[in-house]
Order: sequence, then structure tokens, then C-alpha cells
Amino acid sequence: MQAVDSRQALSEPDAFHQAMNAIFHPKRIAIVGASQRPGFANSIQRLILKGGYEGEVFGVNPRYDEVMGCPCYPTIDAIPGGADKAIVVVPSQHVMGVLDQAEKAGVKAVNIITSGFGEQSDDDAHERQNQIRDFARRTGIRIVGPNCLGIISTPAKMIAKSGPYDHVNRGPVGIVFQSGLLAYSAVIPPTDRGFGYSYIVTTGNEADLDATDFMRYYIEDDETRVLGCFIEQFRDADKLREVADLAANAGKPLVVLKIGRSEGGQRAARAHTGSLVGSDDVIDTVMRQLGIIRVYGQAYPNKVDLDSPVGKVMKAIPEKYPDKMFLILSLVTGKVQEGYRADQPPVEPVMEWDGVPFLQGTENGLRAIRHMNRYAEFLRGRTTTTDEQRGPSPVAERAVAIVRAANGRPLVEREAKQLLSLYDIPVTQERLVTSADDAVAAAESIGYPVVLKIESPDIAHKTEAGGVLLNLADEQGVRHGYDQIVANAKAYNADADIRGVLVQQMVSGGKELILGMTQDPTFGPAIAVGLGGIFVEILKDVQLGIPPLTEGMSREMISRLRGKAILEGARGEAASDVSAVVNVLGCFSQLCLDLRDEVAEIDINPLLVFEDGNGACVVDCLIVPTTRDA
Repeated sequence: MQAVDSRQALSEPDAFHQAMNAIFHPKRIAIVGASQRPGFANSIQRLILKGGYEGEVFGVNPRYDEVMGCPCYPTIDAIPGGADKAIVVVPSQHVMGVLDQAEKAGVKAVNIITSGFGEQSDDDAHERQNQIRDFARRTGIRIVGPNCLGIISTPAKMIAKSGPYDHVNRGPVGIVFQSGLLAYSAVIPPTDRGFGYSYIVTTGNEADLDATDFMRYYIEDDETRVLGCFIEQFRDADKLREVADLAANAGKPLVVLKIGRSEGGQRAARAHTGSLVGSDDVIDTVMRQLGIIRVYGQAYPNKVDLDSPVGKVMKAIPEKYPDKMFLILSLVTGKVQEGYRADQPPVEPVMEWDGVPFLQGTENGLRAIRHMNRYAEFLRGRTTTTDEQRGPSPVAERAVAIVRAANGRPLVEREAKQLLSLYDIPVTQERLVTSADDAVAAAESIGYPVVLKIESPDIAHKTEAGGVLLNLADEQGVRHGYDQIVANAKAYNADADIRGVLVQQMVSGGKELILGMTQDPTFGPAIAVGLGGIFVEILKDVQLGIPPLTEGMSREMISRLRGKAILEGARGEAASDVSAVVNVLGCFSQLCLDLRDEVAEIDINPLLVFEDGNGACVVDCLIVPTTRDA
């Protein structure tokens, strides 16, 4: 029997909510691969029935007429009236056939438990996952998985997840797991301690719905007040930004346990910034800017008897200080007796205070308090980013043309500074010359002293090639320097394309900073700023920001530097013009957004910042275009 398809003519938000309601609040569930024998299908069906689910449950397996008292049919489309949701536990080679049946039966959502897809290395498995993705896009039937362990919805009394679950408490926490196996250890112990959950989902390979889709649903759900996520990989940076903004607007903390801090896969970087910035550094920065709370462990609350001396004190304190928030923190971990004495039962046992669970263990407890304070600061100081801030600037087309004119090679310093100037980033005066006489004329026009630099697209690091001479104060020095610098460059690379010599204003004084950009494969351009010299070389004292950067974000980046006291005026020195650096960061942020598809790396080294009120100036810059496939 073919059911009526109610997905027709629905708007995207309505279709999304219809599918999510089918996932978490189905009225009719079909378990494809239902079996009397132990296994995932058997475990899921047993827990659905045991947990008190009030809807209808059907088995789908041509070998049985009934499983656990539920009627069983040979195919999904044979179920009278169809089903809202299908849970699929059949060999991977048969999954697409099941999906075709689901489409005929009017199923609104499918949870594929089966493995053997994108998590495997063979091409056939990857193609099967691609087929699932294509099916979801074509039909509008939303899919959870494949290669996951299932879903729990306490409002629907539905434990449709394999595992040793006796019960799951209902409560305000919604959880998303990309790794289903970790759900046991993250859910069962806190359940035993009284934690409650609204929804728990394991997303598996995320062929269709991903973790951010479920975050969005939890944010819009009135019962869910806190979102917890175990994440191995963020797949869509824009969707993450969107749900983080929604969570902040709703005042719902988004707590993420993100694994994978290894830099083993970090690519080789031509620019200095790329070698300083790892992928996990970028993720830390993204989470901090978006107000996402990143955690690295878990702890669960103890019980306290409010009739005990400690409990009586706890009850009395809020009456004396009604304007304060109190958090209960035990200084030990492990099991603690519930009553005042081990031989007496508790009179008034509680595990939370004013809706806040007790914090267990000094380290984890203090971390939780720190995260709470930081989240409150984030909400107070939060500024939203408009679409205009993310969009291209009026000079974007000209900037792209400069980069593309380099035909894939790194831009020479002069070209790079032309690009920076488009964005009102201050640079040194300079002129390209091809003879000693022209060099002298340029020096006299700019004003002594000057700097000579070799210009060649084949020599990215000019100092190593002997291609930089500083503080040339007269005509003789410039003439001799011109000949010397050209000879050094030819000795360094006989095949180098030498365009000439750059005669540049000699800028002295000020503090050296490094400013740069590197590309993250998920989040795009990441901006790094730090003090130059030993601070960046030895101490790696850099801070990251993800554009677009507001003025507040730029100031925070500078304030987080360990060497910020040097800019503030240490040991009686004058303070540096931090506002000028903030302005450069804002302009550079827009440049990075405009060129996110064109440029792989940028190094501004050094950026000199002068005394307060005297501005800043770029002395040298390297821009490396994105490598494009032929």
C-alpha cells in the first residue's frame, strides 16, 4: 500500500521541521531488518518497546510475521498506512533498495544504522554513501547516518538507540554525537546521577543531516536549554556560524568536546604565518569568537542531604544574599554517601541547586565556573556580523585582478604593497629601478636613508639571498649597493627572473609586529597577529582571528598577546599606537575576505607600529596565490 506523500509544496523551514518531528516524534516506526536474533535491530526494537514509546512499531523482514509482538511485513511499502520513520539495519548493499521502498511508502525520515559506507576506504563504499546523499536531495527525505547507533527522544519516550540503557531521564540537555560509541560513557553515568536529556542523536557519517542540523533543532526546541556536542569534524563552517548565532540569540550555551588536536596533516607552508598556525588553533579561535564552549572532559554531581549541617547552611545562604549566584563544588571525586552519616538515609537529598547541578572535583568544577563566566562575558559583549561585513568591498575586483596577473606565482613585494594600499593599509614609499643611476634618482626623490631590495618572483625570502641592504645614506652607497645586491641575487639563483631593484624608504623606530593570513580547509582565512622577533620565532606568541573582525575582536587579539606589555609601554617606554594596529587589522580582515578564493597565504613582516598617535607602516609583504588545478 502506498501512503500519501505530505512533503509536496513545503517551504524549506517547514520541510525541515516536518522531517525533524518524524525523527524525534514519530507516530509510526518501521524497523527494517527486524529480527528475533540478537543484534542492532533487535536491541533497538526491544528498547523502543521497553521505554514506553506510545506510537506504533512495525517490523520489516520477509522472514517473519511478527517480531516481539509487533506485526512484520516484507517491505516498508507493504505496511498499511506507511510509516513516519524507518530505522534501517540491513547489509549496506541493500540500503538503496530500502530507500526506494521508503519513498513509495511516504516515509519522512530514515535512520540508517548500517555501516559499510564512507567510513571505509574502498570506492564502492564511498559510492554507496554518495547515492544516499543524492537520494536525500532528490526526494527531500532526510537521513540520519549511515554508520550510527540511533536516537533517543525522551519527550516521545523513544529509546531508538542500541546500548545498555535501562532508562534515560528527561531533562533540558540535548546531545549530538558524531561518534556513537562514546555515547554510552557520556550518557549512562550522568543518567545514574540524575542528569536529564531532551534528545540524544548519533550522526555517524552524516551523508545528509549533520551535527549542525540537530543543533539548530535543539535551539528551536523549548525544552532544550543546553546543547552538548561530541565533534570529530566540522563539515560546514557557514552552518556552524549560523547555529552558533542562533544559540547565542536564544541564550542557550553550546558546549563542544572537539577531538583531533594532531597537526600531522598540516600542509607545508611557504609563508611564515602558515607554519605558526595549526588547524586546532583555528578551531579554538572559531569557537571563542562564536561563543562556543570547548571542553576536554566531564564530571558528574554528587548528592547532598539538605537536612545535614552542610545542607542547612546551603539553604540559608541565598536568603542572606539574594542577588548572588551560588554554585556547589565538591573537592573530591568518586562516590560520596548521600546522607549526613553512612548508617542513616538522607532526609532531603538533592543533586542540584536552583537548577544548576553540583560540580564535582576541583579542576573540572573550576573549569565549569570559568566557562560560565566567559560565556556571560561573551553574551554581554557580543556584536552581530552583518551580511555587508561578510560581502565584497568596492575594491575587491581590482584586488583579484592584481593577484591573478601574477599567474599563480607569489606576488613580489611591490605588487603585494599595491594590493595592501587598495585597502588603506599604510606601506613604505618605494620605486622599482633597473640601473644604478635610476636608483640614485629614486633615493634622492624619496629621501635618504633608503633600503635596497631585489625584486624577483623567484626569490621569496630576500634576506637569505643577500637581497636586502639597509640604511644607505648617500649616492655612493646606493650605487655600490645596487651592483652588490644584483650580484648576490644571481649568485643565489642563477635562473631567477630579476625584475630590478626596489628603492624603499628607510623606516626606523617603532615595534615590530607580524601580521598574516593562512587558509583553513573548513573555516577559510585565519588572521594571525603577534610581536616580531623572538616573540614569534621562539615563543610563538601569536593570536588568531577569523574574519570579519570587528574593532572589539581586533583589540581582544592584541590584548591576548603575552608580550602586550611591550606595546603598552614597558619600563618607561612610550606606548605604541595600538589603535593604528586595530585599524590595520580591520582593513586586512576585509582584504582576506575579498581574496579568500584567490590567496593561500599572506605574510606582513614586519609591520612597524610607532608611538601612540604616529600610526603604523608595512615594511615587507609576501602574498602567495592559491594553487589552481590545471
